[in-house]
Amino acid sequence: PLVLDASGSSDPEVDPLTYAWDLDNDGQYDDANGVGPTVPWIILDQLGVGDDGGHTIGLEVNDGTSTDTDSATLTITNTEPTITLHGAGAVPVGDIYRLVVEVDDPGADTVATWTINWGDGEIDTGAGSPGLRGHTYSVAGLTHGITIEVTDEDGSWTSADVVAAHYDTTETLRRSDAEDGSVITDFATTGGALTTPYDAVIGPDGLLYVSGFGSDNVVRFDPSDNTYVDTFVTFQSGGLQDPKGLAFGPDGNLYVVSSATSQVLRYSAADGSFIDIFVAAGTLVGPGPILFASSGVLLVGDGSNDDVETYDASTGASLGLFTSLAGGATPTGLAAGPGGNVFVTLSGSGMVEQFDSAGTSLGLFVSSGLTQAHSSRFGPDGDLWVSDYWNEEIRRFDGSTGAALGARITESPPAGPYGFTFVPNLQVRVTSGLVVNSSGDSSDASAGDGVCDTGGRNATAQTECTLRAAIEEANASSGSD
Repeated sequence: PLVLDASGSSDPEVDPLTYAWDLDNDGQYDDANGVGPTVPWIILDQLGVGDDGGHTIGLEVNDGTSTDTDSATLTITNTEPTITLHGAGAVPVGDIYRLVVEVDDPGADTVATWTINWGDGEIDTGAGSPGLRGHTYSVAGLTHGITIEVTDEDGSWTSADVVAAHYDTTETLRRSDAEDGSVITDFATTGGALTTPYDAVIGPDGLLYVSGFGSDNVVRFDPSDNTYVDTFVTFQSGGLQDPKGLAFGPDGNLYVVSSATSQVLRYSAADGSFIDIFVAAGTLVGPGPILFASSGVLLVGDGSNDDVETYDASTGASLGLFTSLAGGATPTGLAAGPGGNVFVTLSGSGMVEQFDSAGTSLGLFVSSGLTQAHSSRFGPDGDLWVSDYWNEEIRRFDGSTGAALGARITESPPAGPYGFTFVPNLQVRVTSGLVVNSSGDSSDASAGDGVCDTGGRNATAQTECTLRAAIEEANASSGSD
């Protein structure tokens, strides 16, 4: 509410005074009365004083014989909208995931446009308030972070912050505002557990996972309070050396690129223990980025052979070459994009090349504006964000055309950013339905959430679904069983 105060008024004859207020600057003092009235926000809004900016407030004082007037300027600052996403934590593959977007935009502002990044590379846009929206995911087992940006008369707004791993000899993880790039905070230090952070991803549990290139491990942080949680994958567990890319696979487990041994190693999502060598050394030499693509395969960028290799996402068996990169361009980033396309960041040339799901080049998406490009991701605004280590910034490029939009993150620690990720507004896990994959007899961990999951792992390290758990989940979920 607005509290008015005319107590500074006086009359030489000490006559009783009456007070009338003009709030909408129409010259009529008929909007409020009294020496100190309180005006609710809804009344201000009805009078046209509900939007940000300067507004003239008039006062008329009457002693019964004569009147006097005065005015002052009321400055209302903009309050950014509050965005809340409502949706289930899981959805069967191929089913429509329903998302309800609630936007509370104070004042006279209205949502003009919106952009939803579904986390699997697909981007939806529209006009007006988003309301109820739907999306279909194509790969079972993956967990996707959903982000959104809305635009009103005062700008574009998102609550999905950016977390960047800065490749230096310390352990700098910096959280920045995705709206304007301003620094929010640095994550808590680990007491020496993490050195030379390389890649950063949000796990299915909502925690932040960071590979330590210099410490040969993977550590976890809690984005809710920016604190250090633990060392999830311990020093050189399973032969891990110089870890680079991170990704969670369709089985829910963590996959880590061990660049010095030219392998992809798999670790239990439950406790970080080593499971197996998922991709053995062979064709890979000095691998870096990793991506479980929307086509259902695993892609790994090879830093020495200057190509991207394809592997079976279930077995790790080689499926051959995805693409060979010309001109000695080293792949340092792999991003899932609209239409199932894959965007490969080329460090040597400072460019980003676009490929279809079969590995056919669609040409350069970003041809200039980067010096030492590293990682790339599509942001909540639907644009492609690319880290530039040499220039110590993260730059944006139009998600449809690749046109440069300028640097968004520019305040850098002593070294530039390598891997980065967005803290999502909501996460959704894509399930394969109630498929029994274990002969055990454990109960479902959370019956009614749409996911058959005992909380354990089956013989092949997948999320365990026993017959008992499947029946419990079916009985607890709405719809036909």
